[in-house]
Amino acid sequence: MKQFDLLQTPLHDVNLIEASAGTGKTFTLAGLYLRLILEHQLNVDQILVVTYTRAATQELRDRLRKKLSDERKLILNEQPHRNEDLKRLDLAIQSFDEAAIYTIHSFCQQVLKDFAFESGSPFEMDLIGDDRELLLSVTDDFWRQNVVQADSDFSAYLLARKQTPESLLQSIRNLVAKPYLQIQSLPEVDAEAITEALNNAFSHASQCWQKESEQITAFLHSGGLSKTSYKPEKVERLLVLLQLVFNEQSCPLAWDELLELATLEKAEASLKKGTALPELRFWSAMDTLKQRYQDLHNVRALQLQQLRLQLLSYIREQLPQQKIQQQVQSYDDLLINLAQALQGPQGEWLITRLREQFRAALIDEFQDTDPVQYDNFRRVFADSGLPVFFVGDPKQAIYSFRGADIFTYLKAKQDADETYTLGKNWRSHISLVGAVNRLFMQTATPFIYEQIPFVEVDASRDQKPALQVDEGEQAALQFCFVESDKPLNIDPMKSTAVEVTTNEIARLLNLAADNKARLLDEDSQQTRPLTGGDIAVLVPSHAQAELIQQALRRRGINSVQQGRENVFASRQAADLSCLMLALAQPDHHQRLSTVLAGPLFQYSAEDLYAIQQDELRWNALMDQLQLLQQRWQQSGFMAMFRSLLQLDNGLQRLLEQADGERQLTNFLHLAELIQAESARQNNHIEAVNQWFARQQEASATEVP
Repeated sequence: MKQFDLLQTPLHDVNLIEASAGTGKTFTLAGLYLRLILEHQLNVDQILVVTYTRAATQELRDRLRKKLSDERKLILNEQPHRNEDLKRLDLAIQSFDEAAIYTIHSFCQQVLKDFAFESGSPFEMDLIGDDRELLLSVTDDFWRQNVVQADSDFSAYLLARKQTPESLLQSIRNLVAKPYLQIQSLPEVDAEAITEALNNAFSHASQCWQKESEQITAFLHSGGLSKTSYKPEKVERLLVLLQLVFNEQSCPLAWDELLELATLEKAEASLKKGTALPELRFWSAMDTLKQRYQDLHNVRALQLQQLRLQLLSYIREQLPQQKIQQQVQSYDDLLINLAQALQGPQGEWLITRLREQFRAALIDEFQDTDPVQYDNFRRVFADSGLPVFFVGDPKQAIYSFRGADIFTYLKAKQDADETYTLGKNWRSHISLVGAVNRLFMQTATPFIYEQIPFVEVDASRDQKPALQVDEGEQAALQFCFVESDKPLNIDPMKSTAVEVTTNEIARLLNLAADNKARLLDEDSQQTRPLTGGDIAVLVPSHAQAELIQQALRRRGINSVQQGRENVFASRQAADLSCLMLALAQPDHHQRLSTVLAGPLFQYSAEDLYAIQQDELRWNALMDQLQLLQQRWQQSGFMAMFRSLLQLDNGLQRLLEQADGERQLTNFLHLAELIQAESARQNNHIEAVNQWFARQQEASATEVP
């Protein structure tokens, strides 16, 4: 792979630049943008720049504008004779508001708008950020047609598996916006024949039990089986199960414990030395029954998979019709609609117009691409000779952020005319760069795929250690190994990680208090004591962040959480869910107790016990909840919530908590969202609760 040279790399054809963190990706994009303006004499509206988020788009816009301005100042000061370049830069800066800098979705939206007639794009469609409610509506229709009317045994199986329209949709949600996936039919199964075989096996086992139950009971009580598997209480439970199952002559769908313990295989494996198993037909009958039960379980699992694929096909057919009827489209629709336009009857004409409009393209964060996105860019720019630069870090693509597809990235790498890498890290200390290089060079395929090798990078320069501790030089990369004689489970390890991390932070800050831990300022080359604000802790989830923050608080160390938390995944969302459930049923004692114990009321266990023993006080609280319910129904959720915060200085109590301000911010944000939905639902509490539960469920599946 070639090292990228910003000044010498030719500006033509399709190029892929692989850029690791800190290697100057944005600097490179800005340099390419400048070269396209000066060397190719392009206007800012002729250079398509695409990235993946609004925030990144604004940041890139600011960096590109600054690059043009800095270059203009440099030429004026050092080479004022370059009149043509100055004119080009002046024009670019003056017209920069017209620069073609987009998110991937806004680019698709703009093309469909500009060429609405030629692309066949529907007119006057509202853009919705989330089409989950529409998807659920379509799924409900499918459920009524294909589940409610399905055979009773399969419906019972779905009920036992706690399947609902929401859970069925969730199982295929990530596939809905992937039209390139082909749905293959699963093999047909004869559920009736399997069910009949199971019923026959059940009848045979039942007959054996009726004839041999006394001998079986006596043997199980004899102590001939290992008490590890057949403890006395487990034997009694097994006998009760046998009586219930075979005396009622029914075949339950979930009786794994019975089939596990009452089989020949299990009994023989648990025999004590010198003990023989009675020769009874019952044991082999139970073995057969277990096999038939497993056969049916496999069939039902296959039927569930078929149901999911049927739902996916149904959504592909019905969802577009629903959106046309309601005149809405989602962000995913923008990508798909552009793809269809480029492949449609006017596709070649549209591609020609886009090539005339955009004479170059810079695609940032390309590791986040998927087949639809890449195919759109490929159709527009491949074989055009126009300069196109895809810039990304394939090491991030393996995590599938924003629906990224690593195989699409690899295909793009194969399709590119040239592939480059940025070989110098400008951000990190030389010792950290060296440590990371050494760590990842331990294996030939650290990122799973051979096509994604680890490419060593150099540090920009040798520097003094930023952190200077009197105890001695600190290693740039440190690992903590936990010794244990037993296998370690993940939950205890999470607690260990929290303790180790916060202990190290406390140690460093204690040293800093004695001026024994200092940070070096690169510009002044002076040191200052380390502070808590200099330390960042990266965690995989917001729940883990809460644990870290609590542990730091116990050590007297203040901290703040930063991140992109989905507010529906917050602790405050769970608290509001409890409140809303209680408001739906004010006379439900357990729900009221849960709310009272939460952060909005903060009753202790002793307080709750005392109130529950005092009928007058307990009834008064239920009456209060009833009034809040009426307030919601009459004036809306926000009015009710503000009334609640005024009860018994509730707002003051909340703010007095260590993270009270953050809690209040989340509560008010959620209250605004609930208020909007409540208004749409005419303050129907049960409907709002169902909506809120779906938002929580959806947030639970997102990448932290």
